[in-house]
Amino acid sequence: MLHARPYRNTSALLELFSARRGRFGAIARGGRKSKSLQPFQPLTGQFGGRGELLALHHYEPLAAPLALQGRALFCGLYVNELMVRVLHRDVPVPDLSQPYDDALTALSGSDWPQDVVLRRFEYTMLTVLGYGFSLQQDNHGRPLQPQQHYCFDAEAGLQLCDQGLTGADLLAMAAGDWHASARQAAKRLLRSALAPHLGDRPLLSRELFR
Repeated sequence: MLHARPYRNTSALLELFSARRGRFGAIARGGRKSKSLQPFQPLTGQFGGRGELLALHHYEPLAAPLALQGRALFCGLYVNELMVRVLHRDVPVPDLSQPYDDALTALSGSDWPQDVVLRRFEYTMLTVLGYGFSLQQDNHGRPLQPQQHYCFDAEAGLQLCDQGLTGADLLAMAAGDWHASARQAAKRLLRSALAPHLGDRPLLSRELFR
């Protein structure tokens, strides 16, 4: 489950994600009283109805919800908000299911820095949705040069510019060498790459980090 909000007296409006359906909406009658309907909770259930909102019936948890706390919780909420904001409803994206699970699992307990987990998921999401770009070549297909600077263009990818991200940091990202400078560059790069798909409305989960 990606998100839930109250609906009428006891029901809940849900944003759900599955490999087969992609992102889709549902109404859970009496769902506001259910402990199973919470973020990061894998569910199984039956759906009825037609149209934009389905009716969720006979649902139950498939496993215990991931225990995200503190900053990891904010990171998980950010991942879920990205899914809600970037994915179109009712468009299957099966190749995103495993990266999504992997990101939440890594946030719940791994040696990966949390910001690296987020950058890897952001880049994978863009690639799966057809908006990917190379971290090793510029927009003309030329290998990135460590001493050069590059700017991101949503239509073309990385292109030479006077001031921007260094080729050295971009190549480090491609190689999985997440040193401090590469992590800062990745944050700037992925924020630029996601901006056209998020629109002008700010992400609520980003406000939590502040």
